Amino acid sequence: MVDQQLIDWIKNEAQEYTLQQLHDYLIQEGHNPNEVNEAIRIASQPSSQVSIC
Repeated sequence: MVDQQLIDWIKNEAQEYTLQQLHDYLIQEGHNPNEVNEAIRIASQPSSQVSIC
C-alpha cells in the first residue's frame, strides 16, 4: 500500500518538476523504488480514476 502523503507530495511537486526528477529524488532520499513507482502511477491518474485499496 502506498502512503497517501507520498502521492499528495508528488501531485504538488509535479507542477514544477518532471516525474523522472521526482522519482530520482525520492529514490535518493531512501524511498522504496517500487513504492515510488506506484505512487507516481497513482498520482498521474485523473482524479476520477484513483482508487487506493
